[in-house]
Amino acid sequence: GGNEHAVVTPDSFKNVYKTIMDAELGPQFGYRGEGKIPLCWYAPILEMQSAASPSIVMFWCLTQGAITVLHEFATQKQQDLFIPKLRTGEWGGTMGLTEPGAGSEVGAVQSKAFPTDTPGK
Repeated sequence: GGNEHAVVTPDSFKNVYKTIMDAELGPQFGYRGEGKIPLCWYAPILEMQSAASPSIVMFWCLTQGAITVLHEFATQKQQDLFIPKLRTGEWGGTMGLTEPGAGSEVGAVQSKAFPTDTPGK
């Protein structure tokens, strides 16, 4: 048997993801646009990819988000471990959400703002 905790995607996703990665149009563009083409040129490409398949685009958008967080907050050892595998697509970034009624349902979050005399507070 397999790992019951593994994320399983449709077989068609694997082909599309490989094609995008081989064309270097996924998360390997780099941190904050330091990649192969300027980020302003990549934005229309991402828009077209999103129109074709929003769900698969989330794979590399969440991965790029993970790379950004690692660049900002991880130790060098953590960056060396995770970032290369994220950029090649061997590993992917993710976002953890909970189920409704489980105590941290994103859609149920409420907040309130109060004016203060202190900027930023």
